[in-house]
Amino acid sequence: MIQSSLRQFGIDLRRLDTQTTYSVYHYWRPMMKAPFIVWAETGEADDFHADNGKAEILLSVTIDVYTQTEFDELLDKVFEYLDGKKIPFTLDSVDFEEDTRLIHYSFTCEMAVVTSGET
Repeated sequence: MIQSSLRQFGIDLRRLDTQTTYSVYHYWRPMMKAPFIVWAETGEADDFHADNGKAEILLSVTIDVYTQTEFDELLDKVFEYLDGKKIPFTLDSVDFEEDTRLIHYSFTCEMAVVTSGET
């Protein structure tokens, strides 16, 4: 259940719109032409317990968007995806990386995974 939810999250990030497939990487940042997204689960957040077990697992996830384009539409697409999926998120920082010449947007979000037997 957790692994399939994580796989689907990565697939969804690749398909933020119907006309473009974005370069999306799990855990590591390649040295490649931007734009691209790097995401990773970073741990477990507050969970919901019921009937002496976890009814819902809440994972903390980081999403890093790298672009060379000022006002890149990709940023809006990430916002729209997270908001549309009702995934709580925060844009933590925006930096210009001198060494790579990339604009780097860093998000944190919380992804709920319902445990087996729940819907």
